[in-house]
Amino acid sequence: MSQKERIDLLLKEGIITPEVYEMLDSMRFIGNKAVHELNYGSSSEAKRLLVAALNWGDGLPKYMKSWIFI
Repeated sequence: MSQKERIDLLLKEGIITPEVYEMLDSMRFIGNKAVHELNYGSSSEAKRLLVAALNWGDGLPKYMKSWIFI
């Protein structure tokens, strides 16, 4: 299963909101372009995306408490 398929499934199952979906899909898309295209993006853009991902990940446990795993 691809990353795109995984985040599509998370949205379909209601695990993430459309806003979170857009953020994850944008990160995935930009990351793919950066890996496959020479000189795509900048280090400041990469840092901004990394900080956004880390901040999102830090907030994840508070949402997971309402899921069946906990």
